[in-house]
Amino acid sequence: MRAVMIGAGALALKDFHAILLFFAGILVYSSVKILYEFISGDGDGEEDMQDNAIVKFSKKLINCSDEFDGDNFFTLDR
Repeated sequence: MRAVMIGAGALALKDFHAILLFFAGILVYSSVKILYEFISGDGDGEEDMQDNAIVKFSKKLINCSDEFDGDNFFTLDR
């Protein structure tokens, strides 16, 4: 099974070389951005997740709480 998956992955990378370059570009961009923030000192503080677009979108879909409830994975808001 492992050999089949490795072979399929090798064929996919061979046939879709442009996609591989696209993802490599994303990795290089994010690495440069993180390195720039580290050097300039802009990335020292924690990011406020309340302003994140994904957090805002998921809060519209899922009823969730901003409070930490110990070791509980699910918390019912009453």
